[in-house]
Amino acid sequence: MTTIVGIKTRAGIILGADTLHQDVIINEKGKYEKTGNYSHSTKLYSNKEKTAVLSYAGTINKKGKEILKDFSESRINLPEKISKRFFQEVLTLNYEMWGGRCPNNNFIHYLLATRFDKPRLYICWELGLIEETNFYSFGSGSQFAWEFIQNKIVSFKEKGFSLDEGLKLVSGALIYSASKDSGTEGLEMKVISPDKIQKVFLKK
Repeated sequence: MTTIVGIKTRAGIILGADTLHQDVIINEKGKYEKTGNYSHSTKLYSNKEKTAVLSYAGTINKKGKEILKDFSESRINLPEKISKRFFQEVLTLNYEMWGGRCPNNNFIHYLLATRFDKPRLYICWELGLIEETNFYSFGSGSQFAWEFIQNKIVSFKEKGFSLDEGLKLVSGALIYSASKDSGTEGLEMKVISPDKIQKVFLKK
């Protein structure tokens, strides 16, 4: 469940996500279990200084919510983590989701966009590794996002995308994913430019 997409354009980074959430509980065996309860809310979190946006794909639990809260309140030292290319809290979160055992399919990934020196896009892998990238997608509908965008990026390496092109790609990828994946529903986007972060609304 979930589709998140991040792409680098000439004007900055665009992060897009669906808005569908499924609640989780801890069952009698102490493991996290999905419920049949659904809701809609943001998956794009800005920090207090409006210098970064964090988005996630996966089943969010209590510790995952703590990471999002700490990020939103700027209690996480992002420059230090980016410099070290390691996000300890993400590893700790996933280790808990795995029940302290070897990695399995129950994990959370993050996409991080920042504008400290210039707009940059990072993947936060399940073991805490931070990797800079120009484009990535996570979640149950990510294969469809990849499919949609890869059909349209012939000239990407040569000239990059304009902001308008990027917005069309990200929104198109999410809409296409929602048409193919039952766990993807809703749409929101943010643009991380050199001087600000903006929420983008599609014109009807």
